[in-house]
Amino acid sequence: MIKVVAAVIEQKGKFLLAQRKKGGVHGGCWEFPGGKLEKGEKPEGALGRELKEELGIEIEVGELFLSFPFQRKGLDLLFFVYWAKWKKGKIKPVDHEQVKWLGLEEIRDYPLAEPDFLIVDQLKKKHNLTVPKQ
Repeated sequence: MIKVVAAVIEQKGKFLLAQRKKGGVHGGCWEFPGGKLEKGEKPEGALGRELKEELGIEIEVGELFLSFPFQRKGLDLLFFVYWAKWKKGKIKPVDHEQVKWLGLEEIRDYPLAEPDFLIVDQLKKKHNLTVPKQ
């Protein structure tokens, strides 16, 4: 099973999302930033490392927001989604086309990577918003 981490970073009611580079898995889709755990890594450490590598920022990893299994093309994935705070560094996407700060109502206008629909659904429930059908 492949373990994956993602960060929910909120500022002023908007969430940080990153657009995957075109051509790969979920190419061009938007996602909450994160990545795969390396052997022997704890999820919190992996999340800090991934955001430093991929976006050039340092974060403070908070509470676990959501954990869920996901299957994609014969791969078993286990997602760990954490609340996080942006501590320092200027965002410079390395493995992404671009990043944007989006409100929950705006996110539905962007194509999301499939697992990220579950994260958005849970955020909308937490904020008592209607969850649109996909």
